[in-house]
Amino acid sequence: PAPLRPRVAAALGRFGGPWTRDDLESGLDSGDDAMARAVLESSARLGMPGLDDVCRRRAGGRDPGSVAALAFLGLLGDDGDLDRFESALGSGDPAVAAAAIAALGALGRTRVVPLLIAAMRDEAVSAAAGRAFVRITGAPDPRADRPLPAPPDVDEAEADFLEPEFPSDPDKAAAWWDEARPRFDDRDGWYQNGIAVDPDDPLRGLDALSLESRRDVWLGARAFAPDETPDLELEARAAVQRRR
Repeated sequence: PAPLRPRVAAALGRFGGPWTRDDLESGLDSGDDAMARAVLESSARLGMPGLDDVCRRRAGGRDPGSVAALAFLGLLGDDGDLDRFESALGSGDPAVAAAAIAALGALGRTRVVPLLIAAMRDEAVSAAAGRAFVRITGAPDPRADRPLPAPPDVDEAEADFLEPEFPSDPDKAAAWWDEARPRFDDRDGWYQNGIAVDPDDPLRGLDALSLESRRDVWLGARAFAPDETPDLELEARAAVQRRR
């Protein structure tokens, strides 16, 4: 059944396949967000050669597979991809822009912080920009005091049951960044949660990162060097940490 396909794809990645380039491409062509993310993660877990180039090739579209590839490129890309992400942020498509913002957060360059603060002024991606800002800098959540209004296609009765979405406050974020910026002395460095990540040894200090950053740093390392990256389930590792 279709709802189980992402779980099957994820399981194949965890248990070593079988897995081929066709599995990746068909998952990206499926039109399903969850399936696209699952095949990308499994391809990274299994160290599929050229995964970063597949993401670059697919990242220009607006279908779910292309949007997922754009976001995932943040785990695998480098400074040469910054222009791609900035262009996607200005695409006018909220889904594409949010994926670009997620990629910028994973890439972790502090030079993009002003861009993220500016993006917080756009209600369509304000919350995503705030999450990426926090992911890079480790700042407190710059959430605004008032939630966004309910979408126009939701009637009043349904709106009462919706979880309110709060935008980010760019002024709050900018004030924090002005004070904290001197701590981030490497403009070209890789930061997650305000902690410098060593690109030559990204798994060192992994336990200090949030679960999301930890997972993505591990996947990025695994994608390029599967034989040198421990095959360790992050969920199990997090459970051990919680028991300590």
